Amino acid sequence: MGKGIYIRTAEGNRKISQAMLGKQHALGHNHPSPLKGLTLEEYHGKEKAKRIRRKMSIAQLGNQNGCGQKGCKHTEEHNRKVRIANLGKQYALGCKHTEEARRNQSEAVKRQYRNGEREVAFPNNWYETRKGIKVRSPWEQYVCDLLTDFRIEYEYEKQRFNLDHTTYLPDLYLPRYDLWIEVKGRMDTESAKKIKLFSQEHSLLVIDGGRYKEIQNTPRILMQLIGGVR
Repeated sequence: MGKGIYIRTAEGNRKISQAMLGKQHALGHNHPSPLKGLTLEEYHGKEKAKRIRRKMSIAQLGNQNGCGQKGCKHTEEHNRKVRIANLGKQYALGCKHTEEARRNQSEAVKRQYRNGEREVAFPNNWYETRKGIKVRSPWEQYVCDLLTDFRIEYEYEKQRFNLDHTTYLPDLYLPRYDLWIEVKGRMDTESAKKIKLFSQEHSLLVIDGGRYKEIQNTPRILMQLIGGVR
């Protein structure tokens, strides 16, 4: 507004009063509205009401077509992508992937491991050795502490190796003996394959369930096992 004297008209005061009543309703006040029960024509006049109804009709048509724009209609290609995206959401919610999809996903993860783009995250319930090193299981914790008792230096998960179309990360490495140790509670087919491939090129001691019980009963057996792997 420019400089000078501004005089409100009666029409201006009426609009301001109505606007203030609208704000009060938005804030939760329960004052009765003087506009309640009026039609668009009665409040805005015939011409303005006609324009408002036309805009409302266009907006409603756009919503039916899946878009808020005038006369917007999705293409068949767009609808196909939406269906695929929705299928992806269904898989994420527990639906089963196809065998090919699972295989492709597995290969992608292995490729990330080989390229050093991905590492196995630590679980929330990790364990800590007496040297302050975080490990993944109580078995690993026990073996690490036993090595400390015998004054044998070790490195935890030192290096990941590429094996054919997969990778392998041994649990422990003993620099003094140039020996790798795998503490394995449950041996599945994939793990057995990895251990077999790795053992062809490196010295590896596998501590499975049977050996672990023997070591618990007689800790000195661990030293015998380390010395016997060549």
